Amino acid sequence: MIRNVQSTTAVATAANQTSEYKIGNTTYIVELHFNLDCKETLDEIIERLVHNELENAA
Repeated sequence: MIRNVQSTTAVATAANQTSEYKIGNTTYIVELHFNLDCKETLDEIIERLVHNELENAA
């Protein structure tokens, strides 16, 4: 479990998002990228990923 996480910046654009997190003495810069032309919703993607994980675990 991560504790004492502090989000210091968040800059969003239409195609990506960059966030900066400070955990202890370490700063993490996280970039999120996604395809604007994607045919699946986020819910569908998550459902597919969970379904695949459950099939692989069995």
